[in-house]
Amino acid sequence: MSLTAAYWMIPVALDQALLSGPAAAAKYTSFLAAGMLLPVSFRAAPLAMQAFFVGNWVWMTATVGLLYQNAPQQLCVNYLIGTQLNAGEGLVAAALSIAGLWCVYAVPAYLDVTR
Repeated sequence: MSLTAAYWMIPVALDQALLSGPAAAAKYTSFLAAGMLLPVSFRAAPLAMQAFFVGNWVWMTATVGLLYQNAPQQLCVNYLIGTQLNAGEGLVAAALSIAGLWCVYAVPAYLDVTR
């Protein structure tokens, strides 16, 4: 999931997905496949490994969101600066939400393991 999300946060990839039907299909197919594999991989992974991957995804997504918000120029050719700002805010909000949701899941799981 991290690799898929990282690739589709690149401005050139976003532009290509907007301009090309096959690229758009690849984008949605890759997210669908990653989403289908995510629950299986999380059930198999120990809590520490989950923390590693969730933490890296949250850090990466928040960083890209802040870059989108603070870039002095438009990064994507096909999206306006206002859309870029909204995307940046959305990425930071998504990162914080996922971090919070994972913590809601992980704290009870951690407490069960330590008993």
